[in-house]
Amino acid sequence: MLEITFGFVKPHAYENRDAIGRMITDSGLEILQTKDPYLFTREKAAEFYDVHRTQPFFAPLVDSITSGGSALYIVGGSDALNRLSRLAGPTDPLDADPWTIRGMYGGALPNNAFHRSDSHETVRREIGLTFSPEELMIPDTYLQVLSSWPISISFLARSITPP
Repeated sequence: MLEITFGFVKPHAYENRDAIGRMITDSGLEILQTKDPYLFTREKAAEFYDVHRTQPFFAPLVDSITSGGSALYIVGGSDALNRLSRLAGPTDPLDADPWTIRGMYGGALPNNAFHRSDSHETVRREIGLTFSPEELMIPDTYLQVLSSWPISISFLARSITPP
């Protein structure tokens, strides 16, 4: 079954965004849309990582992702959520296999090179926080996936197949 997921290259790994994008497509996943560069404001970063607000790593995480540009990816494919998760590797790059994104480009936490959504609900939330409905251009083959999401008719009307 086709799925949509979300991930982004963090600022400290931004210079490797093209190589990371190739890793994603070489894995058989499809990059449906990018936003590059994307600059997280402190407010948007805090909202994005709100689930971690009470954790001791929250402030360093916000500092890290607001330190420069990020490259956002909406990714699609069969079992996309799990496949991108495996390709990203574990949160801590020290635990990551060397062939994963975090194993190749990650540093000491929170600079683990790549964020990826961990559930379908998180995918919806994170895309909604970083892309406006007017910006999204999802290929027709993925519109059925989106039809089960709580999104507006205007969103579907604006979703078109890129040339």
